[in-house]
Amino acid sequence: MNTPNALEEASTHAVAAAQLKDLEALADALEMRSHALEAGDLPTVGVHAAGELTAHLLRDLIRETTIESARLRQVGDAFGRDAGASIGIDSTG
Repeated sequence: MNTPNALEEASTHAVAAAQLKDLEALADALEMRSHALEAGDLPTVGVHAAGELTAHLLRDLIRETTIESARLRQVGDAFGRDAGASIGIDSTG
């Protein structure tokens, strides 16, 4: 039975962190991957696949975050207009 090397472990952690949307853990895992590569660990097919999956999950997270940010901006804009109108502030400029 093969024991996973540091690169394989870091890659597994990166996938898990991305699935959990844990940005701090993802940053730590990506740093671990970088150190493992610098130390000479060689990527395997599994490591490559984990990297591709992590990148895919990160793109999804960016897209979700962008959508949610736009929604929050709309809510905030609407709230600002409504709040201003309720105290007699003209939001048209």
